Amino acid sequence: LAMAAMATMAISWCLLVLQIAVAQNQSLELRVAKALGSKGYQKVRVSVIAGSQDDAADFPFSYREAFKYRWTRNFLLSSLVELKPGANVLQIQ
Repeated sequence: LAMAAMATMAISWCLLVLQIAVAQNQSLELRVAKALGSKGYQKVRVSVIAGSQDDAADFPFSYREAFKYRWTRNFLLSSLVELKPGANVLQIQ
């Protein structure tokens, strides 16, 4: 693996630790946003912009589609993840 990164995000009642391992030929961009309203306040949306639909195959993304109008060579991988009070660790490889 060429690069490994770790990001920490504090949400008022829990801690989210993301561990990301990226191979030399991969380019992943990570986005994390807190869910609101009908989606539930105890969730976050984890999204990755990847060069292949098969990138991060070990993570259970519920959406894996190519961009339609711009960045059409890239794919959006996204999923809502429920968090529990305390520490939460997500691994994306």
